Amino acid sequence: MTQSPDTPSDRAEFEKEARDPVAAHVHAEAHPASSEAEAAAARDVGYDAMLAAVPAPVAVGALVGLFSSLSVALAMGLGSLVAAGIVGWALFFAAPV
Repeated sequence: MTQSPDTPSDRAEFEKEARDPVAAHVHAEAHPASSEAEAAAARDVGYDAMLAAVPAPVAVGALVGLFSSLSVALAMGLGSLVAAGIVGWALFFAAPV
């Protein structure tokens, strides 16, 4: 269902859509409800944040390698495995549709 129009131009469009169900469907597809648009925007931001976080495990591995008794190569290798897991999860389980 569509909401009541606020302006005269919206009112004319509303009345046209009330008479023509195809126009109403096309309008609904072109202008999704705010909750759908907000959900899509949130999903995009979450995916971008996830991809931006990929270098973090490698950086943590480098810091652990520098400030602990572990070798830098081992610590960065473990961090790289975690980063690869994030990339794999982002590609195959949480892909942006």
